[in-house]
Parts: sequence; C-alpha cells; structure tokens
Amino acid sequence: MNSETQTWRPALRSDLSIQRVDGELLLMDGAKEHLHQVNEVGTFILERCDGERTVDDIVSDIVDRYSVSKKRAAQDTEALLQEMRTLGIVN
Repeated sequence: MNSETQTWRPALRSDLSIQRVDGELLLMDGAKEHLHQVNEVGTFILERCDGERTVDDIVSDIVDRYSVSKKRAAQDTEALLQEMRTLGIVN
C-alpha cells in the first residue's frame, strides 16, 4: 500500500441508501440505479469510511477485529476501497 492510500480518508457518498441485512450492507445507488451487496468484512470496512479515519486506521481495526496480518488486511482493504471508488460508492 502506498503512502497516498494509507492517508486517504475515504467517505461513503451521502446520497446512498444503506441497509444492514444479516450482517451485510446493501448499498442502493439511486443515481446509477445499482444495488451493491457487501459481505461482513466489506461491511466492517465501509462502516469506517466516515471521512475521518485513514485507510491505515481502518487496516489497524481489521487486524484487531479479525486477527489477520497487517499485510493481508492492507491488500484486501485497498482492493475493496479501490473497487468502491471506481463504482462511485466512496470518495
């Protein structure tokens, strides 16, 4: 993970409709008419995308919660956040 990604403070778009169902998030993007379902770990990540926490903060939370290596947590977090950025879910 590069230093720019580590200091990025991702935030969910404010106009999304978000519902939690069985530990997963359903993100409804009315502007693009898309529905995105995110698994438990993705939910954990996206719930921390408040514009205040850095990606590095989120990675630390994942390491604490799921007992995975920092390297693995960083790779998975970066991959999910980049995908969500491409989809326009986070900025």
